[in-house]
Amino acid sequence: MILFNSFAALISIAIDIVIGIVVGFVATTMVGEDSSNMMMNCLIGFIGGIVGHLLFGFIGIYTNSIIGNLIFGIVGACAALWVYRKFIRK
Repeated sequence: MILFNSFAALISIAIDIVIGIVVGFVATTMVGEDSSNMMMNCLIGFIGGIVGHLLFGFIGIYTNSIIGNLIFGIVGACAALWVYRKFIRK
């Protein structure tokens, strides 16, 4: 039983990484940034997922589906990239 739980956790992490790469690529493409760096796309995707879930959580919208996670991540990544471009990088 422990082997199954750790295998499921590894699969979940792998899915999160793939979703992060896709979200980061889509978000950087949407805002006109360079989308060729896979590690940066993954980082942007993870940050976007966190920001998106926080933003939608504040208004009471939650998801458990992959499509919902993609949408939340893309919106959050675009918001995070906007904040980065507006206030940090000048």
